[in-house]
Amino acid sequence: MAFFSGSMLAVLVILTVVDEDVLTVEHVLALMTILGLVAAVCRVLIPNEVWDSLHVDELKYHNVTAV
Repeated sequence: MAFFSGSMLAVLVILTVVDEDVLTVEHVLALMTILGLVAAVCRVLIPNEVWDSLHVDELKYHNVTAV
């Protein structure tokens, strides 16, 4: 769910940067807000243990590439 909402939000943001008229389409701003909220809620629901394990793995990869 987070990947879907994040990717849709990224596409809408890129389209908005390229052409500001995208925001004049009905409900685009509301859709961008809702997609951002969904991505934020999905991120909050991930337990801290998962984030900590990702950080440890990142440090391991950094140590391997530094050698």
